[in-house]
This record gives sequence, C-alpha cells and structure tokens, in this order.
Amino acid sequence: MTRNRVRIVRRLPVVLAALAALVGAGAGCVPSTPAIGDVRPGLPDDLVARAEAGDPEAQYRLGRAYDEGVLVRPSPYLAAHWLRRAAEQGHAAAAARLGTLYFQGRGLPRDLELALSWYRRAAEAGDPEGMAGLALMLVDGLATGRDPVRAFVWASLAAEAGNEYARRLLERRIVPALTDEQLELARRLLDERRGARR
Repeated sequence: MTRNRVRIVRRLPVVLAALAALVGAGAGCVPSTPAIGDVRPGLPDDLVARAEAGDPEAQYRLGRAYDEGVLVRPSPYLAAHWLRRAAEQGHAAAAARLGTLYFQGRGLPRDLELALSWYRRAAEAGDPEGMAGLALMLVDGLATGRDPVRAFVWASLAAEAGNEYARRLLERRIVPALTDEQLELARRLLDERRGARR
C-alpha cells in the first residue's frame, strides 16, 4: 500500500466517527473524535499523531492552531475538541482557552456555567489566563454570585504572573467596586492564597 493510502486508511475511523457524531449530535455537542481537517504543509505530522495518541501538550497545541488558524484552516469546532481533550487531562492552559471558547460561544454554544468551571480549573492549576477569566466572571456575577473580593484575589495573582488584562481589570473595575473593608479582606485572602501556593 502506498504511503498516502496508509494515511487515509489510518484516519478513516476518525473521519467516520466525526460524520456519525455530526449526524447524530445535538446542537453544541462536540464529538469524541472529529476529523483532522485541512492540514497545511507546515503542521508537523508528529504533532497530529501525538495528539491522537493522547499527549495533552500536543492536543493543546493542535487546539490552539485550530483556534488561531495557524498552519490549519481555522475551526473553532476542532479547537474545542482538542482543547477539551487536553483540559480533561489536567492541561491548565487548555482549560483556560476552553473556558474562553464557552464564554464567547466560539465553536460551542455560549455556556457561562461551563466557562466558569473551566476557568476555575485553570485558575486553581495556576494558569494566568484562567485566573483573569475567573476574575472577570466573579466581578460581573456571571454564572455565579457577584464577588469582587475573590475577583480581586484571582486578578491580582494573574497580574503578578504578567497578565496585562488582569492588571487593567483590577485598576478599572475591581478595586473601584470594593469598599475599604472588602479591600482589606481581599488583601488578606490574597496573602493566604500566595502562602498556599509556595
């Protein structure tokens, strides 16, 4: 068998699973194994193979490639698939990006509760993007009660890790929303969180 036929035969189950999922899935469902899609020559074959084999870092990189349209045709649907597979294995950055997809409704139906859940998982694992996303949801009370004190804690940790969005969120929205007592409590909780992370 020629090399191209071997590749086609090897990926046939993936393509068939994707088609079956598309036919049988309801709105917003992400099939367990979608087709790889239009791979351009710049995408390393070993990245795809590693992602299919379950490597969370490869799944995250492939998900980002589909999300950003780097070396592949952009596909929020495939981005969500690969990011979910990585996030379910504990990849914090994938969880944060998946939270953003749910928050924005890109490739998935907008679901603020799932966005909050993925942001929280990412934040607890130390991802600055997840911390910033969680802080935004807490300060606005999206899918949760409004909690500017906890928003301060998460945004502060994200800002300390270099997340510029979190720094602006603190300055413009979170600190102005806090009373003096709340700010004092928030600073104590931040110190406790820092101590727990050491």
